[in-house]
Amino acid sequence: MRYAAPMRPVPGQTFGAYVLSHRLGKGGMAEVWAATSPDRSAHVAVKLLTRAGDTLRARLRREGQAQSQLTHPNLLPVFETLEQDGVLGLVMPLVRGPSLDTLLKERRLTEAEAVAVFRAVVSGVGAAHEQTLIHRDLKPGNVLLDQQGQTFVPRVADFGLVKDTGAAGLTRTGAIMGTLNYAAPEQMLDASKVDHRADLFSLGVLFLELLTGRRPFRARAMGELLMEYMSGPALDDAPRRWWPLCTSLVAVDAVNRPASCAVVLRQLGPPASTDPLSVLGPFGQAASQAIRRARSVETLGTAVDGSGDTWASLQPFDSRADTFSATSEVTDRVSLVALLCQQAHDALRAKNRGAAQHYLNEARQIARNLKIAGDSPLGRQIERVARQLQASR
Repeated sequence: MRYAAPMRPVPGQTFGAYVLSHRLGKGGMAEVWAATSPDRSAHVAVKLLTRAGDTLRARLRREGQAQSQLTHPNLLPVFETLEQDGVLGLVMPLVRGPSLDTLLKERRLTEAEAVAVFRAVVSGVGAAHEQTLIHRDLKPGNVLLDQQGQTFVPRVADFGLVKDTGAAGLTRTGAIMGTLNYAAPEQMLDASKVDHRADLFSLGVLFLELLTGRRPFRARAMGELLMEYMSGPALDDAPRRWWPLCTSLVAVDAVNRPASCAVVLRQLGPPASTDPLSVLGPFGQAASQAIRRARSVETLGTAVDGSGDTWASLQPFDSRADTFSATSEVTDRVSLVALLCQQAHDALRAKNRGAAQHYLNEARQIARNLKIAGDSPLGRQIERVARQLQASR
């Protein structure tokens, strides 16, 4: 099917019932613009797909459909999906405040601030899960801090990689999606088969980053990252009271993670009696500073214009440099198979048959997706581990 030439939005251009005002940010696949109704009574953000393609259009429609269902205060909704002259766009609230990623570059949060932000994010993600939606790309850049009155309200945005378990999937078997260092291990192996527990893993990574001021996993290749995952995060900089929750959230095996966001909220306990995210307190001051520093600067993940309006996570699909996609290098995945075989062998030596079986199953799944022949060196390595596992019974 042929579509209109890629859109090149300009100020003053009309899209649907809205007049584009100024660009908030630009990504590889989309641009986000501040816009107003003709009488200037409504101020919104419009995400415009600027590249053609069936998959991109389908994903943007799915994103709009998913976010239009969301009414939770910690989720960013989509008001409507528009198409004009073959160009698709999503109309959303105009958020005034920085992304969480931008704020974390400004300073490390206090424990009270970190817990308050995390509680809000977990609450929003839990509401999405109740709507059968799995985000699959949770990270600081996809959390917006929306100034509402005298407080900042964290809101989860960018459902561009969403999986709706109640609808037909758009992700092919064996596809890899998500952001490096935040995606769950099973999502790195096959994003089409993940359930809500993949989001719980990403929430655990996010919580540790909020508590410590740095990402707990920082590898730049899948094989290295899986080894980091298996070793577990360094917890020394996090308050000890949160170690059990963080450890369970980032468990390699999804079975060992909390059952739901509701369970996580119970473990967090009741909210603080005072608001750690107050506009007038240290958090609000840091947020204002983050906006000032980023003013007039566009980045791939976050854009801030001169009026302080902020938008995050501009891409409707996976083209970010730190994001996996279905076109990831096959060599990385072959290396991952070899690493899993080695981990299975080591687990057998430690007499941990359950872990060995888990690693072997993952290695076999990737090998099947890559169509690795059984008589190839890697295929023989897999079968050698399988025989060792069988002999250990």
